Amino acid sequence: MTTVAVTSDRGLCGGLNSSITKYTRQLLSMYKGEGGDAHQAVVTIGDKGRSQIQRFMPDKLELAVADTYKNKVTYGQVRCSGCTGGVGASGVECGGRGRG
Repeated sequence: MTTVAVTSDRGLCGGLNSSITKYTRQLLSMYKGEGGDAHQAVVTIGDKGRSQIQRFMPDKLELAVADTYKNKVTYGQVRCSGCTGGVGASGVECGGRGRG
């Protein structure tokens, strides 16, 4: 199971970023408790989500996209997180974990 957490790049959203991270952690715990996928991954869009997920569960962080106000996020970047490694169809280099 891959969960996408969309947060801001800056801390101007009050408790929004923390709430998203808290909900993401609860969601992963809930599915793990119900015998969910052996592999659980988190993709973060936004620097605040990346830093919080990296602090609380670094082993689950599959892909982090930051500076979204500067760089365009493409489907290929996110899709590539589930590949087996190498270079994805979009030309984005992947660090896949043997899934695909």
